Amino acid sequence: MQIIVRKPFSVLWQRLGQQRRFVQVLAGPRQVGKTTLALQMREKLAMPTHYAAADAVGTSPSAWLETEWEKARALAGQSPKGAVLLLDEVQKIPDWSALVKRLWDEDTRRRRPLRTVLLGSSQLLLMSGLTESLAGRFEMIPVPHWSFSEMRKAFGFTVDEFVQWGGYPGAAPLIGDRPRWLAYIRDSLIETTVSRDILYLVRVDKPALLRRLFVLATPSVHHKSPDPFSHHGPPRPRGALWLSRRVAAFARALDRSAIHPDRGRSAVRLGAAETAAT
Repeated sequence: MQIIVRKPFSVLWQRLGQQRRFVQVLAGPRQVGKTTLALQMREKLAMPTHYAAADAVGTSPSAWLETEWEKARALAGQSPKGAVLLLDEVQKIPDWSALVKRLWDEDTRRRRPLRTVLLGSSQLLLMSGLTESLAGRFEMIPVPHWSFSEMRKAFGFTVDEFVQWGGYPGAAPLIGDRPRWLAYIRDSLIETTVSRDILYLVRVDKPALLRRLFVLATPSVHHKSPDPFSHHGPPRPRGALWLSRRVAAFARALDRSAIHPDRGRSAVRLGAAETAAT
């Protein structure tokens, strides 16, 4: 596999080379290379860089975040160019956005040359925290699915393969084993989004019905099977790319859903027109 330097890398590189103004946020779907991009940045930057991931923060997540931030502050104080803090999986820390706001504002008041980059595997949870506490303090850098040119350079995809299998680099080596590819997409991407991200954001009394709703709202990528995760039937040429767009439309519809706790259950109003048109 050829090493790919993506366009978001160039955008982040340019912004980190400028005067400190905003928190930079790498936002995009799961498994498209956000962490890889951050680690590439750490290797290339001339200024000191501290990378920390909130995967196992122990019993005091807030204290962990403050400790990692202090490490980056120490680096910034030792370098005339300042330093960069890369915070991965930040959405796993309770009330992370309020804590980041406080620490960022402290650095701003004291003119610390510490630039901060946030990223996480859950775009829904990350965006929720940003809009709650960090309004006016951040810039988004979208990290989308891989383009055809990127998949061609990295994996030798043809146009037909890209349209059929889509732009997920993690799934690319599995296209020769269709059941395994489908299991990866279902278990690592779709199921994680439905069971983890969405259920964290909204109250859903019957998660199994939510999953079934997704199946019903997402017509099959097969000619015969009504289940998009079935292993039966020949794939349509547009299969994976089309399915990934359906997943995105479904997530956007849930993000705009109306929740009515006073009714005793979650009432989810989906953007059916958008999903059907995708």
